[in-house]
Amino acid sequence: MAVNDYTSAVFIKRQGWRPSYILDAMITVADPVKTTTIVQKIPEFSSIGLLGSLPLELLHEILNSLDFLSLSYLARVSHGGRAAVKSLPAYRDLVKYASPALTALARTKLITFHSAACIHAALRSEDCVSCQQFAPSLFLPTCERCCFDCLQELSNFKVITSEQAGILFGVSPKDLCRIPSMTNIPGTYYWETHEEEGIRLFSWKQSKELGVAIHGSEEAMEEFAMQNMEKTPGALFHLEIDKFCGMASTFFPALRPENVLENGVWSLGCRRYLKQWCKTNDPDCDKRRFDAGVLPLEFYERSELRARTLPQFIEHIRQCEKAEGLLEQFEESGQCDGWWET
Repeated sequence: MAVNDYTSAVFIKRQGWRPSYILDAMITVADPVKTTTIVQKIPEFSSIGLLGSLPLELLHEILNSLDFLSLSYLARVSHGGRAAVKSLPAYRDLVKYASPALTALARTKLITFHSAACIHAALRSEDCVSCQQFAPSLFLPTCERCCFDCLQELSNFKVITSEQAGILFGVSPKDLCRIPSMTNIPGTYYWETHEEEGIRLFSWKQSKELGVAIHGSEEAMEEFAMQNMEKTPGALFHLEIDKFCGMASTFFPALRPENVLENGVWSLGCRRYLKQWCKTNDPDCDKRRFDAGVLPLEFYERSELRARTLPQFIEHIRQCEKAEGLLEQFEESGQCDGWWET
């Protein structure tokens, strides 16, 4: 089959899907920032002071170091300020392709902690900072890409309250002023519905780094934390439950160098494998697919959670055994039946 046939919208629709139970488990934005007309040139008749005398490359370097709230203020100063901001590639790309993420950063009050260059670099990247797989979501406190598997499993992508940070890492509320804090958006995230507003949350990773800096070493911090837990009955149990999973992340597309947007595609074949294994629970099923020490259920769950870029997805369905019958049908007729509907 030709590559162009694999990229057919009909074929992709039948072979791939976008699971709402994953995407809706994070911050969702129904009313993102509006995209406005982009001004490519700074008008000569509108001054922005000394900034207007700088070469465009140097001006953009300065503007890239600002956060989006500061850029917004500058755009309101004058027509020249507005044009300067809208001439910035980072601003244009983020407003055009990732305005829901900007809205999420604003509503969680994290928008001032990340420069335009930082967010733009994340938009231009594709892979999870932990596992290097394609990651269509952004962990807002650190402005890092993360995949859904790592978001659920790794502490680096968790957020905690100031009380939890105090118990775990021996940092005070005053100490926590040194790292970014976010405010929750009420809603349903993975396992829990949160109706309370105004919960201040901190990155586990940044809180731990702060604790190490305060105590002098990770060993000293852990010793202090153990003493804290001994004084607080049940603290360890409550700390092990991640009540805020998904509350600090949002969907985030990837913008490739040729300005092709990657939203991610999930494999229906992998979902079908998981469903079939859960029904049969066959301990001898297809052992060749598993690495040493990886259980079949764990393998299939991770495969179902994994998003892929379109080129990765095309390569995947060529190798997916569950797709063989459908590929033959598509080659013969150019159409697919409803076998893949879930």
